[in-house]
Amino acid sequence: MNDDEIILKTPFVLQKFDNIDTFILTIFPDLKSYVQKQISKGIQKSDLESQVYSELEKHFKLFIVRNYS
Repeated sequence: MNDDEIILKTPFVLQKFDNIDTFILTIFPDLKSYVQKQISKGIQKSDLESQVYSELEKHFKLFIVRNYS
């Protein structure tokens, strides 16, 4: 196993991702535009990190429900 490889194990499937970037963009494909939109709204960078992690968590849950339930 490569150190950068991400493996998503669910009761239904085992899915491998080459790296963390691929994993995140698979779960949250609009991440870049989301971040740009938040920056254009004037959100502080310190608040941006926690907000992005919160959105990533929501997208991950939706990803699991859509693809593996």
